[in-house]
Amino acid sequence: MEIDNKTLVAAILIILVALVVFNFSNITGQATKGALSSVSVSPTTINAGQILLVSVVPGSNGVYQELEVYERKTVNDIRHSEISAEICNAYKCYDAVDLKVRIPDNLDEGSYYIRIKDGSSDKFSQKYATAEFGVEAVLPITTRSSEKN
Repeated sequence: MEIDNKTLVAAILIILVALVVFNFSNITGQATKGALSSVSVSPTTINAGQILLVSVVPGSNGVYQELEVYERKTVNDIRHSEISAEICNAYKCYDAVDLKVRIPDNLDEGSYYIRIKDGSSDKFSQKYATAEFGVEAVLPITTRSSEKN
């Protein structure tokens, strides 16, 4: 029994089309995926009132300009809007930058994190990079009054 060349070619084409259709998201997804943004802090433990060095490296789609600080809580994390910084002067940033962020004197001791929004985020998929740091309470400086003789 001989197989007709036209039938063989048609069968191969149907198999190839089926492979492309069923793997379409994998094929196109790899082409559009890029590196995500990253953020790091130094030091990882700081006293209230000191300067925190924040290093931001935008991914291939950039990073949105706003840097946010959150306090880690058991149930819901709390955003500290009094601590803010702009990564750049544009809507999206594409250059790596080191920022100095002053931690307020009155910030409570605890666990915090810096959060930046990756430029590949959209209304259906939010992508963030975070970096953890801890705040230790600043002990008040006590002075001894000199004793009068």
